[in-house]
Amino acid sequence: MFIYNIAIGAYHTGIYLAQIWSSKARAWIKGRKNQWQKMPDTTKRVVWFHASSLGEYEQGRPVMELWRKQHPTDYILLTFYSPSGFSVSHSDGPADYITYLPADGRRNAQKWYAHWDPAMAVFFKYDMWLHYVREARVANVPLGFISVLVRPTHFFTKPWAGFARRILSQAAFWACQDKASTQLLVGLNFQQVVCTGDTRVDRVVDLSKTEFANDVIETFTRNELVLMVGSSWQAEESMIVKLLQVNPDIKIVLAPHDVSEAHLKELDRRFSNRAIRYSSITNISEVRQYSVLVIDRIGWLSRLYRFADMAFIGGGFRKSVHNTLEPVAYRIPVAFGPRHKTFFEPGAFIALGVGHEVLNAQELIAFVDRYAIKHNRNEAARAADVFFDAHRGASEKNAALLNEILNKWRPNHNDESGSRYIQ
Repeated sequence: MFIYNIAIGAYHTGIYLAQIWSSKARAWIKGRKNQWQKMPDTTKRVVWFHASSLGEYEQGRPVMELWRKQHPTDYILLTFYSPSGFSVSHSDGPADYITYLPADGRRNAQKWYAHWDPAMAVFFKYDMWLHYVREARVANVPLGFISVLVRPTHFFTKPWAGFARRILSQAAFWACQDKASTQLLVGLNFQQVVCTGDTRVDRVVDLSKTEFANDVIETFTRNELVLMVGSSWQAEESMIVKLLQVNPDIKIVLAPHDVSEAHLKELDRRFSNRAIRYSSITNISEVRQYSVLVIDRIGWLSRLYRFADMAFIGGGFRKSVHNTLEPVAYRIPVAFGPRHKTFFEPGAFIALGVGHEVLNAQELIAFVDRYAIKHNRNEAARAADVFFDAHRGASEKNAALLNEILNKWRPNHNDESGSRYIQ
C-alpha cells in the first residue's frame, strides 16, 4: 500500500495544481470543501451506491431505481468521484443524498463508514479505491462491484499489483458484464464472481421510452433525412464537412464531445454559415435554413437520437468509440470509426447489420446513401430489436444479487423498521 498511497497523494496534488487552468479540477475541489460538515444523519437503513462519473451512473441507475421500488424506506446514498455525474444527477433520480466520494485514504474511509454505517456498498463498473474496499471489510460492510468490465490490461492484473489483488479479492461480490471479465476474475481467485449482463442495455431502453420534446430540434428535423452525430471529435467533424459537399440536403444534428468555446468557434469556422449553435437561436423558424444544428450543451445526447434516421458516433478514430447502445435503442443504424473493440456491442451490431465501421468520408457517405432508403432503415430496426430482446434484464439480475448478498451478510439489518444495524 506504500506505493499506492504515494501514487494517490501525487494524483490529488496534481488535481490541486490543475485547478489553476482546469474547471473540472476546480469543481472536484469545490465539491469536497466542508463536505463532512454538510453530511446529514439518518436513522434509516443506508444503502450506498458509488459511480465514478456520469457514464457509470447511467449504467447503474436502473439498479438503483429497482432498489428504490423494492425497498422504498431505504436511504439511498449516492457518491461520485468526478464532477460530470455529480452535476447532472441532481435533476432527478432515486438517491436521497448525493455527494462526492472523499479522497481515498485510510482515515477518510474509516470516517466514512463510521458516519454512514451503510448496510451495503455498491460500486459501478471499476472505480476501485483500495482503502474503501479494505475498510469496508473492517466495518463489516458488504462492498462489491456491479457492471464490471475488466481486461488483462487493467492495473490489478499485473504481476507487480499483488497488493491490490489481495485487497480487491476481499470484495463481497463481483457482478460482471461479460464472460471474459468473469473468467478473468475467477482466474485471479476473486470470490462471488457472477455474470449478470450489461445494465446499460436496460438504461438505454428506458431512456428511449422517456418523453422528450424540443421545439427547436423538432422544427429543424421535421420531414428531413437526419444524421445525428454524437460525441464527435475533429476526425468525425471533418468527415461531416465532406458529407455535406456531396449531400447538401441532409440535416445534421451535431453534439460535439468538446463544448468549450474554443472548439465551438472552430466548428463555426469549419461549417461557416451552414451551422448554428443551439444556444444562439432566437427565432425557432430560422433554424430551417441551416444544415447543421450544433448542440452546445451537455446531458441531452441520449435523448436526441429519437429525432434521427441514422447516427454517427465519435471516438472511433481516437482511443475508443463512445456509446453506440444509445442510438441503436431508438432502432436506427449507427456508424463509427475502427477503434471499437473495447466494447462488445459495436461488433455485435456489425454482425446483425445495424452497425457499420467506416474508415473515411467516402464510407460515411455510402452509409448515409444506404440508409436514405426507408426499407434499409426498417431492416436495421429489426436487427436492433434482435439485439435488445437478447440482452435485456441485467438490472433485475443485479438487484436479485444485491438482495441475496444483503440477506446473507446482514440478515438482521431491517429496512422496514427504520432501525440502524447494531454490531
